[in-house]
Amino acid sequence: MKIDKIESFCWKIIPSLCLLLLVNMNIEGNIKKFDELIYGSRIKKIYLKDINKDEIIIPQENKVNVIFFFDINNMSQNNILNQLNFIIINLNYENESVKLFGISKGNNKKFKRISSKYNYNFDLINDEQEKAYNHFKLNCNRCIQIYVIDKNDKLRYFASGFDPIFLRDIIQRCQR
Repeated sequence: MKIDKIESFCWKIIPSLCLLLLVNMNIEGNIKKFDELIYGSRIKKIYLKDINKDEIIIPQENKVNVIFFFDINNMSQNNILNQLNFIIINLNYENESVKLFGISKGNNKKFKRISSKYNYNFDLINDEQEKAYNHFKLNCNRCIQIYVIDKNDKLRYFASGFDPIFLRDIIQRCQR
């Protein structure tokens, strides 16, 4: 009786696994290498320019990197950016081990106006060429997305929402 159940289960699962394997193969028959961003994956360096045209490397070495993708034209998302700035300033009070990057696409004048208005303590990046969006596989420039990368360049958190207390706790854990 048990053998029949096992055999029945195998005949149900094996075709699904074969189909999954075939779907994940490219035309030459080689299995694709997945570049998915998952918890613990190492983040490759990306070279960008901030709104002042200074070169920026993400992730920065020996720092906890917080990357915030947002819509520069959305005022509520700009308010979240202010809250993130406040969190990072407080976390960096003892040491400068956390680096925040605000990344969006849009008019460079708007970036400079917002930067001067709020006196941000982080790098604001206008990703007109979508290097960062492509690097992190984002296709929505109106959505918010937050990534936390630890000191070893490994992804430790990513979300499409903003919970300041939870985010602060994750960053503090990455600082250790």
